[in-house]
Parts: sequence; structure tokens; C-alpha cells
Amino acid sequence: MIWAGMFFIVNILFGKTFAGVCSLIIFIIPFLFIKLKKFSATTFILFLSFLVSLILRLAFLERATLPSYFDSVEHYRTIKFFLDVSHNNIFAGNVLSFAYYHVGYHILISAIISLFNISIVTAMLILGQIVLAILPLPFFFIIKQETNSTLVAFFACFIAGFGLHMPAHVVNWGKYPALLSLFGIQLAFILGYLILKNGLKVLQKAKLSWVIFFLLLLTTLIHSRALIVALGLIVSIFLSLWQKKQSTRIQYISVIAIILIFVFEIFYIQQSPALLPLITGYAQRDLWFLFLALFLSFFAIKYFPVSTFFFFRFNFPFCFIVVFTYSTF
Repeated sequence: MIWAGMFFIVNILFGKTFAGVCSLIIFIIPFLFIKLKKFSATTFILFLSFLVSLILRLAFLERATLPSYFDSVEHYRTIKFFLDVSHNNIFAGNVLSFAYYHVGYHILISAIISLFNISIVTAMLILGQIVLAILPLPFFFIIKQETNSTLVAFFACFIAGFGLHMPAHVVNWGKYPALLSLFGIQLAFILGYLILKNGLKVLQKAKLSWVIFFLLLLTTLIHSRALIVALGLIVSIFLSLWQKKQSTRIQYISVIAIILIFVFEIFYIQQSPALLPLITGYAQRDLWFLFLALFLSFFAIKYFPVSTFFFFRFNFPFCFIVVFTYSTF
């Protein structure tokens, strides 16, 4: 995101050639300070899994022209606007007529298009599949840390990438800003997990508070509704820290409250014709995975109760965003 913003500004002020040279320098500098260590077998398998997943997803793009979602047209129009600004150094059209609430995504795509001379459609489709291939990987580190099992971590990445049709397994989806913001949200979730395991003191020791703030700021620039998820993350952290200090009785009450909220959300979704496909789609195509997740949830609650309910609380903002978005639409 930082690179895209710099490329966009330098391209306007000094031209594409100078911006390309600066980009090359920015990419090279970090490698001068990184001490490369011998790759472990786990690292190699993770990298190989990413490549296989990416190749499988890119293969579906052979006959795809544009994601079948109405947002794709708006993304195309906004990206073209930023390209006109960057190439012509003028504001083309009426600025207020464009949706800037996903400005981070559109500037990032514009910078990639300008640097590699590819079409808007190609950039949207390919970047979307790269993001889809990356999304399951952050789960590996947090689950490996929690369970101390490499096999369980790989299994979690596999079902996250291919267990459900939405969002990680689907190819033809136009909600690319939301997908890209999920990656930043995942990283923030991992930092929240560190706070949960070590307490609030880790914020001062490792200066993670600034890292989380900066990460969530960039994520919100990519997709504006990520701000609601960020607030949910903060609430989840404090509720989980509070729960750890309470008696067993209070913890059981909090668990019942979480279950009741989920039941209420499902009931609310069923009452809305616009929201009902959120349930029927999973029930028709991914019923096996829902039963598997339900079955494994009992073991997760038994052996990792605090982390499991931290994850449940963290997912509430996603449910509210979906309900709010579809209700408004």
C-alpha cells in the first residue's frame, strides 16, 4: 500500500520511468538487510501449497472476462479514473462522482497496471486470485502456535482454502476490495491473539499498539467497512482478557450469550428474502463442511476455550456488516 501510494504520486510528478526506477529500488532495499536462512521443510511445503493453489485458481480465468458482480463495473470505472489522473496529471471528470471509500484498492491496482502495462480487467482478475491463494496462509501460524501441531495447521489452511465456496474457494467474485482487506484483518487478528496470550503488557514491550493501528488504518483504506471489524477486534480482545479472569460460572454464562447471539442472527437472516441465500447457499453446496466445523468446534471449545471464543467474538462484526449491507440494499 505504501509503495502504491508513492508510485502514484511520483508517477504524477516525475513520470512513469522515474516511478519505475524508484519502485525497483524500493523492492531491492529490504533484501539488503534480510539475513536469509535455510528454508525448513515446513516453509517449502507452505510455499509449494501456495503455488499449487494459485495455479489452480488462475486456470479458471481462461474463459473469464470480468467477475460476475455489479461492483466490478464500479471498480473498473474508478481504476480508470485514477489511471487518467496518473497519466494525464489532471482530474478527469467530476471527482465527486467516484466512490473513494475503497481508495486503497483502486490506487494499488492503478499502480500495478501502470508499472506492468496490463489491462484493468486482467489486473483485477489476477490480483483477486493471488489474494484468494494467500488468504488461508495466515491461519497456519496462529494454529501452529496454539496447537503445536504442524499437521493440524496444514489441515486448517486446506479447509480454509477449499472447504467453502465463499469466500476463499470461489473464483468468479467481484468483491476484491473486501478480499484484500481480509488479509490485513487476518494479520491484525494474529496480533490480537498475541495480546490475548501475553496480556496488554505486550503492547508496550513490542510496540504492537502502533503496528495494529497502522495495519488497521491501511486495511480501512482498502475497504472502509473494515473499520467496523477493527472495532470488533478491539472489543473481542478486552472481552477475552476479562473472561480469563472470571469464575467458571461467569465463563459459562458468556458462552451461552454468544450462542444466543448467533441464534438471533440466523433467525434474523431467515426472515429476510435478500439475506436467506447466505444460509441456503451453504446448506445446499457446503453442508458437509458445516457438519465438520460443528463437530470439530466441540473439541476446540474443550481444549482451547479462550482462543475459540475470541475467534467467535471476532466474527460478529462480519455478520453485522453482511446484515447491514444487504438490509440497506
